Amino acid sequence: MRLRESDSDPQRAIGIPVARSSIDDPSLSAPGSNLNGTSAATNRKTSERPVDSTASMDTPLPSVELPNNAFTFRPDMQGPRTESEDDASDLGGIQEGMQRLRHDSVPRDVSTPKSSPGRSVSPSQRPRTPTSNSRAGTEALLVSQYENLNLHPDDTPGRERKHRRGRRSVSVNHDAPPHNITDEDSPDDPFHDPGFQQKFSNARAQMAKVADVLRRGLVSPEETPAIHRLHRRAQDLANYQPAATRTVAFVGDSGVGKSSVLNSLLDVKGLARASSGGSACTCVATEYRYQGHEGFSIEVTYFTEDELETQLSELVHSSRLYLLHKDTLHKGEELRDAEARYKLATDTFEAMFRGRMRNSNFVTAEAENEVVKTMMGWARELGPVADSRRHVFTDSEACSSLLSELCSEVRGSKKAASWPYTKKISVYLDAHVLRSGLVLVDLPGLRDLNSARQKITERYLVKCDEIFVLCDSGRATTDAGVMAVFKLAKRAGLSNVGIICTKSDAIVGRVDEALMDCVGGEAEAIANRVETIKSAERDLQGLRTAREEIVEDLKEFYDEDTIKEFHDVERKIKTKEAFLETLRLELRQYLVNTRNARVISKLRTTYQHAVPDSELNVFCVSNSFYWDNRHLPKDKSLPHLELSGIIALRRHCASLVSQRQLWLAKSYIREKIPTLINEVELWIQAGSASAEEEEKRRIVQAINDIESNLRKCLDSDAPFYAEFSDNLVRNQFRTHISDATNTRRWASEAKEASLQWTGWHPSSYAAFCRNFGDHSTPKAGYHNWNEEALKAMSEDLEQPWENLQSALDEESERMSESFDAAFKSALKCLDILAKYPAASKALRGILKSRGGIASSTFQDLWHAFANSSMETLRIDGLSGIRTSIFGRSMEASYQACNRDYGSGVDRRRKHIIESAMGSQATFRTHMHEFRRQFVQLVQEFEKKLHKMADEQLGEINALLGMVRGENVVAETEGDREFRQMVKDVVADVVLEMPTDVD
Repeated sequence: MRLRESDSDPQRAIGIPVARSSIDDPSLSAPGSNLNGTSAATNRKTSERPVDSTASMDTPLPSVELPNNAFTFRPDMQGPRTESEDDASDLGGIQEGMQRLRHDSVPRDVSTPKSSPGRSVSPSQRPRTPTSNSRAGTEALLVSQYENLNLHPDDTPGRERKHRRGRRSVSVNHDAPPHNITDEDSPDDPFHDPGFQQKFSNARAQMAKVADVLRRGLVSPEETPAIHRLHRRAQDLANYQPAATRTVAFVGDSGVGKSSVLNSLLDVKGLARASSGGSACTCVATEYRYQGHEGFSIEVTYFTEDELETQLSELVHSSRLYLLHKDTLHKGEELRDAEARYKLATDTFEAMFRGRMRNSNFVTAEAENEVVKTMMGWARELGPVADSRRHVFTDSEACSSLLSELCSEVRGSKKAASWPYTKKISVYLDAHVLRSGLVLVDLPGLRDLNSARQKITERYLVKCDEIFVLCDSGRATTDAGVMAVFKLAKRAGLSNVGIICTKSDAIVGRVDEALMDCVGGEAEAIANRVETIKSAERDLQGLRTAREEIVEDLKEFYDEDTIKEFHDVERKIKTKEAFLETLRLELRQYLVNTRNARVISKLRTTYQHAVPDSELNVFCVSNSFYWDNRHLPKDKSLPHLELSGIIALRRHCASLVSQRQLWLAKSYIREKIPTLINEVELWIQAGSASAEEEEKRRIVQAINDIESNLRKCLDSDAPFYAEFSDNLVRNQFRTHISDATNTRRWASEAKEASLQWTGWHPSSYAAFCRNFGDHSTPKAGYHNWNEEALKAMSEDLEQPWENLQSALDEESERMSESFDAAFKSALKCLDILAKYPAASKALRGILKSRGGIASSTFQDLWHAFANSSMETLRIDGLSGIRTSIFGRSMEASYQACNRDYGSGVDRRRKHIIESAMGSQATFRTHMHEFRRQFVQLVQEFEKKLHKMADEQLGEINALLGMVRGENVVAETEGDREFRQMVKDVVADVVLEMPTDVD
């Protein structure tokens, strides 16, 4: 049941289900009412009494015998059996109630029984006095219970209740299993549609039947080679799971919680963690990939010597600039930037060369190149050995420890750190979210001062399938890291960017802040919930007090009515506690979801323009909500896990692979399974003892002709490929791109753009040089020099690029038709089997299936080429990002400006930039590199086509070997019962296989 609120309620607007509360039924929390809606006057004792109940059942209770045949209580009983059986048995009996007092009651001196103030008992209500032994046993029991009480601070009367994360509710069923992420809802898409999943599951089951039957005919690979081959393929198809690689990048500034979000998505606590110094372990790009078995593996990719030397050269220069020229640098931003880069260099040197640099004078004592040369010698001596060895672990703690060591500083370590030498880390694990082929990447922020790290992040972002930039929910709309990523996306033409806001739970402890931010009726809704909770807490405290009084009475009065009264209060306490926990959950949900809705709305207003074709993906998550509740029983944890936002984010990531999975699953049903079935039928036909020798000869001849025909068309030496490559490079790229080249105009326009910056203040100009032309100052505003210099070229080539893409699409149609024609031509080879329809039918089915597989594979390869590869080339060739062709060509000019200082440096810097941007040579080199990369992509695509064709030819050749093998008759006729079983299962599969999968 949901809360009755207005339609404008943000919680209602975003569809958060809430449990029934006092807002539905005022009688539940109204003063003077109990949970049954009766007044306090009609409930002499229980309505005034309220306790927290996390009872332990560790201590056994002795038997307590009461007079007048009231009941006999034993440890093995659920509770007393009286007139009201529900009062006793349904809630576990007095044994549980007594033990609950250890946690809930206020300790008091019970050596002398005391009367309960405010609670009168008439003589007629008192029971008869028990025997001395019975009385002593009862008092001993109660004293023991009180002496062992452990009062929770939250429940101390008069003490302010404090929020405690992860506290277990009294209603938790501790035997219930925790949440299982395999039970989470699948993405709402065609692949995960229950109907399609049923068809896919049925298809795999049919293959399992075939594999099971073929297994019975296995003897040895030498005696039954065809059966082994067919069984292996059937087993592979039975175990088939469509997996497609899709990469999701997580980028953001240090401290926003990238590693924690990844831990939650992977469902492995503490795998990626903050270092002991508190800095995030994300100065190294870290990939998380799937491995199909338990445990963890780590592979490390180190920088090459050239890459390392480039970094050391930049760091040495930064140190020398600050140490030698800090007094001449402009005060303010230039000096602060120089100091920050000097500190980065110093920290990096210390990490790389532990103790070798006694003081900072070393970097200035010799020429810069000599210092770098010395450091490279140290790096070879002290750095890690660059090998591709895998580090294997059985538990996450050991893996996490090495991961932390590889990508962050280890405090107190005396050996050289690994992170300055490490380019990339790949972690392999059996995480559910990765099983479909998803790759999650933890990246350094784009504002990292380390130039090499910046460029690594930029290249990942250009090639990733989806990008998530992370930020703190409290400052999401003003986060500089978010702005930096969206600026890059705009320059590169990327529209696959989303936002993850972390720490969404922070608002729960700040109700006053939530009230200040409220709009409309939100403040009243929050205030009502808070007041309802306070009222329920008062009611609960009253019930607990009443229970204490009853316990006091039990020391002296232990009649049946008092015991029943105890059970009544216990039941009401449990109900009230569960009700109060529901109210608190409702308040948490309302606070979190209301704020999340507000943050999401603001972010979409700010950044929606970056993804014009779809709604900007924004997720608000709380790692605290996730891990504080992850291992509680599912009925207790699930509301908080859903409120954490991690489940929704995990479902979204899984959906990125779904389209590709659907394509693979359809190909599996339409082509791969029919191919196997037809090959089994052909094997039966060719090996039949009743088959004529002429039939077998013609089957072999037909397969020979098919292989020969296909090899002429598809072999790597076939003219087909050369014509394709030549047409793409010589005709299409030249016609649409090279012929549109106008380096004279582009250089002139670029120089004109650079002249607009010459009037800037020297400190502003220097700041842009330090940031490789991509910067913002209060007076100059935001500019990207590379982008402005490339404006004319980008505009001139925008339409030609579109034309090239259209021409490539036409080329793919032509090539696809060539593949289809090759397999159709091969079908003519079956004419010699006209007298043998069974064999002809099987071979025809095989050729059609093989042709379908070849066509699907080609389409898949072409999609990757024409979309992913060509999109990356477009960004490289037509954008001004730092790692683009133009950005790389300007790198040396920016570095020259940054290395220059002293008198007249402003004039020299401006001359360097103007000369580089205004040179036709710059643009000629640019276009040469543009064409070279295109040629390289075409050649790589051609190699993949060769591989695909070789695989198909290899399968045809294997089929030929199976049919003409000497053992084929022995395999099929040696065990006629087995042969019949194979025929029967094939017939069943043909009938059972789904046909409507389009």
